[in-house]
Amino acid sequence: MALPAGVSTFTLNFGRPTDFVGSILGKKITIKPSHDVLMLGTLQTVALPHTDQEGFVDLNGDAITDFWYTIDAETLDSTGRTVGAVVRRLVQVTSDVTDPVDLEMIPSDTVVSPVGSVPLPAITSVNGATGVVLEDGESASGVALGAAMEDGSHPLRVAANAAIDERALALLDPSTVIFEPSRFPGCDPTGETSSKAALQTAVRETPRSGTLLIPAGTYLIQGGTASIANFHGPTGTDRKSIRIVGTDALIINDIDNAVFDFTSRFVDEHVVDSLSVIDVPNDNAEYPGSNKGVRLNFTHDLDWKRGDLVKLVADDPIPEDRPESSGKVARAGTNLRVHEVSTSEGYVIALGTLVDSYTINVRVAKYGDETAVLEGVSYDITDARLAATSGYPLAVFRSMVSPRVLNVDLRRLTSTGISFESCHAYEASVSAGFAYDNPVVSSLGYVINDKASTFGRAWIEAGAVRHAFTTNTSQVVAGTDLYSYGRSFYSTVSGKVSNATNAAFDTHHGAYGTRFVDVEVVNSTVGGAGIRVYEESGGGQTRFTVIKSPTIVDSLVPIDMTFAPTGHPDVGTRISIPVEVQQPLIRRARQGCRFENAYVRIQGGTYHAASTVVADSAAYYLKNTSLRLHGGPVIDYGDTATGSGVRVYDQDPTVSSTFEVFGLLDFRHSPAGVVSTLIRNAANTILRVGTVRATQMPPTVLNTAPVPGSWLEWFTLQNATSSESLTVTGSSIADAAILAPLGRTNGRDLVLECDPNGSNRTLATLPAAMRRGTRLAIIHRGTANTVTVTHGGNVLLSAGASLALNAGEILQLVYGSLDELRWRSCVERVGIAVASHQGPGGDHCALSDDDAAENGDVRAKPRTVTDRDWRELLAPASAIRVRGAVVCGRNQRPRPDCSIVADVDPACGEQVDRDVDEDARAYTQPREVAVVIAAFEDPRALTDLGTSGLQHEGSQPCGDDAHPCGACHRPRSPHDRDRSVGACGFIVGLTHQ
Repeated sequence: MALPAGVSTFTLNFGRPTDFVGSILGKKITIKPSHDVLMLGTLQTVALPHTDQEGFVDLNGDAITDFWYTIDAETLDSTGRTVGAVVRRLVQVTSDVTDPVDLEMIPSDTVVSPVGSVPLPAITSVNGATGVVLEDGESASGVALGAAMEDGSHPLRVAANAAIDERALALLDPSTVIFEPSRFPGCDPTGETSSKAALQTAVRETPRSGTLLIPAGTYLIQGGTASIANFHGPTGTDRKSIRIVGTDALIINDIDNAVFDFTSRFVDEHVVDSLSVIDVPNDNAEYPGSNKGVRLNFTHDLDWKRGDLVKLVADDPIPEDRPESSGKVARAGTNLRVHEVSTSEGYVIALGTLVDSYTINVRVAKYGDETAVLEGVSYDITDARLAATSGYPLAVFRSMVSPRVLNVDLRRLTSTGISFESCHAYEASVSAGFAYDNPVVSSLGYVINDKASTFGRAWIEAGAVRHAFTTNTSQVVAGTDLYSYGRSFYSTVSGKVSNATNAAFDTHHGAYGTRFVDVEVVNSTVGGAGIRVYEESGGGQTRFTVIKSPTIVDSLVPIDMTFAPTGHPDVGTRISIPVEVQQPLIRRARQGCRFENAYVRIQGGTYHAASTVVADSAAYYLKNTSLRLHGGPVIDYGDTATGSGVRVYDQDPTVSSTFEVFGLLDFRHSPAGVVSTLIRNAANTILRVGTVRATQMPPTVLNTAPVPGSWLEWFTLQNATSSESLTVTGSSIADAAILAPLGRTNGRDLVLECDPNGSNRTLATLPAAMRRGTRLAIIHRGTANTVTVTHGGNVLLSAGASLALNAGEILQLVYGSLDELRWRSCVERVGIAVASHQGPGGDHCALSDDDAAENGDVRAKPRTVTDRDWRELLAPASAIRVRGAVVCGRNQRPRPDCSIVADVDPACGEQVDRDVDEDARAYTQPREVAVVIAAFEDPRALTDLGTSGLQHEGSQPCGDDAHPCGACHRPRSPHDRDRSVGACGFIVGLTHQ
């Protein structure tokens, strides 16, 4: 290491060990001074500075003497591998030592070993927990050091020497400059006078890519309007990269501008002759395909390389942005990466996509190399400026790649705190205590403002600010500097905000692909929004926003989205690109989410309402919006005790909206009188609501009918109600609007309960079902009077006439067929196969022994079925449930020659006998299912009658050519008791044992 002239040194000797055969081994010596001076020696002699001489400082800039070296010795074999343990020694050599020091003679007991006779100076002051502590003796006691020694949380620093030797500073870090009065006149760490000029000088004198350290203190920036810029050299405007660190420094701004102006200029700017959007083949043959790119054509060669970051701009206005003002509009601009440069043909291919049009005065330039880091400083404005609401930012970063703002504390603001303008991949971690918010006096307290930047990342902790984060575009005249062009692309924002005065996190103009990830908002109840995705009335375009895993607590409006409001160039136009909200956790919301002209998809999450909610509010309020909930969201009003007229979903009835729930939506109800309606004002709304699972439904599920074709599914956990059942009473039976919910469910089995309530009623026209095959059971649940179902229109009853249901009777209908969409009634045909029957002329038709054996019924004996048998069979306790529009009678008797009734079966055309009791005739003729009580659980209930009770399902007539109806009258086996299949494939429900 080359040391500055005049630095005295001592020589340290160390030996080289040998192995057991006498071969010399290597030795690696690592020497580290106690205060971060690192040297690495691989020779046998090393010259080190004496540790007691003046001119050394620590990393905080404080003068220090009597430091020590930490020396780690490793023994290496011939291959360079470490042999044995590392031996550590702590060595302190004073300036009276001129002879070499033998390393092996110094103990390795981890105790600092002084070498030499110069006495150590007395410690006269130490920085303790509460400031400098003075001591008369040679050491400072634990009491004097206070918490610094007791808890180890504060470093001990030797008090700063007013005169810092340039030699020591160069030894410490030649690229580091310390901002202090001794070097920069006008530097005032007390804050009594302005340090602005001195700080600008310090910035100029900091080497390129160097570090400017601002020690602890208060620094007033006052006088003039110029910002402190990242200039290099004593004069001129040449820019450079710089890092400014001020961990304990407070900067107070009292100028009409930002304190710092960090700018990198675009270089090598060119006019583009023409451009085209192309597909760029992927270089990797393993993954064939292409990326989106742009071909830029020039009339000259460019000295660019693959991977260069460039900015493409044009004077084309950004669509839908603010109206033109004095010739100023927001203009197109975006960042691209160079992929290919052709010097022979004069073109550049760059990777990226173009969102806007680029046709007017198209230019492109490379980003410069300068960047900046601002770290650790605290920022404030004067009380006078706070009162006048005329404060300005701490820093503006322009046209830079990877600028960083780290651990910066913004105490009070009346405007933006940090502004990134046309920067690429910026990084910020910022806290803010207060930002004055009053648009009336043009005071907008933003913490971070992203203007036309790309791929930025910010973490923000803030309280009482207008917006912790927002986006914007600049309005400029044609031909302006490139940094003013374009919109914000793909910023990622995280952090925590409390007590926001407007919206904790926000997007404005030209925000494209902004992502809010794991943000937390608490008590945003004044302005009202936790997160706002926003376009101003004057114009602006925000697209592809993503809100991922937000936590929003005690906010008036948790999520607010407003696109194309009144006054916007595209007023009333719904966006076509969805805003994605993933797993939001919303707790104690007072009013609900609001969406205007939006397309929103919310995946999962929880919406939990406050104990007191705003009257007539809704969890989701829509205006010309498409809202889709999926992934099992939860809406919880279980803790809400105060409020009235509240609904889960509401919308502006003057415009059209769409509300969709794909999957399950859990709803936890509130006490009666708070949440009054599930869905309100849906007259112009398309509802596609999958399934709402509610602890209990509000008094009103749907107060107005939605757009035809809508559907709504729901069921409750506390009772048996659901969207598949409907109960109507009295005159409501004749109201088609009351019956409409039956046509808004995808349920397969529906129930309509009717109570005439004192008068005979006629059922209103039934709505069309959502799908074919839907079954509807109409139940007369009253104790008297009739409910008449009218034959005709979209209801076809098999008897060809209207049917009046008496108390307790049920009519079952099935919706749809292959060629029509109407309700058709089921037909009941009870068929009885008898072992013995009184046929014509008194003859008995009985099973022969062979027939009985074939059927497996060895117990079947000839006997006569009496009237009592018929009545018992057809009594309610043994009624048979029949499903299907037409029932074939082929299985209703044991033999083709043993007819029961003298009619023609309409299904198969087979002749049947008339000689039967009237009781039997009444139940063997085709008729509407007016009584459906229960199917037999056990067919052996018919054994004593020697009969086979049959249940048919299906609507097709029998017509098997190989097995005509008369040939398939028997069950297949005596063991097929509960369900058999005839030869023609029909299912037989109950068979004789």
